[in-house]
Amino acid sequence: MNKNLYGLMNWPEIEGIVYAECDKPKELLGAHVTGKGLLIQIMRPDAVTVKLHIDGRKTAVNMEKVDESGFFAALVSSKKKLSYTYSVEKVNGEVTEYTDPYAFANVTKPEDYKAFLAGEEKNAAHIFGAHERTVNGVKGVLFTVWAPKALSVSVVGEFNKYDGRVHLMEKIEDTGVFELFIPGAEAGDCYKYELKIKGGLTYLKADPYGNAAQKRPETASVIADIRNYQWEDDEFLKSRK
Repeated sequence: MNKNLYGLMNWPEIEGIVYAECDKPKELLGAHVTGKGLLIQIMRPDAVTVKLHIDGRKTAVNMEKVDESGFFAALVSSKKKLSYTYSVEKVNGEVTEYTDPYAFANVTKPEDYKAFLAGEEKNAAHIFGAHERTVNGVKGVLFTVWAPKALSVSVVGEFNKYDGRVHLMEKIEDTGVFELFIPGAEAGDCYKYELKIKGGLTYLKADPYGNAAQKRPETASVIADIRNYQWEDDEFLKSRK
């Protein structure tokens, strides 16, 4: 491993990512300016190789696999953050390009949950759950869940083979709220939340604010866009009266 890169590795924090036990993944993952250049770190257990594609640069950067679990890192010559995507080559030779979820700042702020924490929120379904959003011109889905007793929370689904190490959510200060914007996720994708709590226990939970779910016996939540949904329950509402 490159000496400069090795010297920047925070092994205790990397271990937190490897074991999906981190509640502040953005402090490590994504791009961070250091005294030796721009350090970019990514967790992709499904990858054989990972390449960085930096806007404005013709040549891709090969990321180094610094942990056998699938933790990759690269040190890029730059004194500021750069826009980039990364491509993953899997065992079967398939190559897929992604936008890094950890390249985005938190979408929400602690004050957004003030009414909810005070028990006065009347539209909790609008602030929690999975909602399609466009952030900085990139389409994806914002996942938000309240899990005050969780040590860490991950979004797991078909898009990451239900692997809790890939999409660890960011805890919003002391609100008990976890969020993550995942570029490329879209309506129709199935997902759950993986929660780790004290005692080393891990739970898979459906989204309490999910707008749709798989048909039984399957139990995953389904991303759904209901903004333009046409209700067809007029007769029921009349009879209910």
